[in-house]
Amino acid sequence: MEGVGAVANVRREMLPIKTIYANTNLSRRTAILLSYAIFIISIINSVAIAGASGALGPHVLKGLIDTKFQVKILTRSKKPGEFDACPGVEVAEVDFTSVESLTAALKGIDAVVSTVAGTAIKYQTVLIDAAAAAGVKRFIPSEYGSVTTNPKLEKFPLYENVFMIRRHLQEKADAGLMSWTVLACGAFMESLLVPGAAGLLDFAERKALLLDEGDNRLSCNSLATSGKAIAAILKNTKATKNRVVKISEVILTPNQLLNMAQRMRPQDK
Repeated sequence: MEGVGAVANVRREMLPIKTIYANTNLSRRTAILLSYAIFIISIINSVAIAGASGALGPHVLKGLIDTKFQVKILTRSKKPGEFDACPGVEVAEVDFTSVESLTAALKGIDAVVSTVAGTAIKYQTVLIDAAAAAGVKRFIPSEYGSVTTNPKLEKFPLYENVFMIRRHLQEKADAGLMSWTVLACGAFMESLLVPGAAGLLDFAERKALLLDEGDNRLSCNSLATSGKAIAAILKNTKATKNRVVKISEVILTPNQLLNMAQRMRPQDK
């Protein structure tokens, strides 16, 4: 009876029994067991991260560890002591230009999360091909913005690689090799305060970047929240399969951000 109880406990997450029962010649018991088998196959237990030492990577790593996933870090070269604070995490040296090297490292892995830098986005095709060859079930690419989901931007040089990667993933999905999820988390709140292309406030130079008069609303998330969201996606594979998942921790305008900064540092007005 223990097995029957286990089936009952997970039935909400399984392929609907009525769907299997009504469209096949299987008995109800067999349909239940088949649905349970499909559910078990879809479970994500082990996750590999590419780009674990970048800006987002450490937060994804923490989110996965906190959610009790088995984690493997893919890296070009192991640095002594870099991940010593993460007991139980496996670190594998790989050649990111080699499908063979990556396929070997991904054997037995259920999901891959890529957090590589923007300059490496177009090279994710090799990682995707290796993941498909290794039997990986789910791939989350390095695409964590919000405007990346707007088809009007496909021809813009800044976004063309993002769309190319998503097309490549969809081809794998259409072939039944692997599913994907894109996390659209908007701007990282941490990056808004860093001088540069993404930064809106430069405290050192006492300057603010206000586009369109600073009144457009921005959907933002912290790096930590984004890491937790990725772990949640991998815990809810059915609801997040082959789709864009949007999250929003706070919505504000550049003017609101500037006003907050001025209140915090009135001497910089």
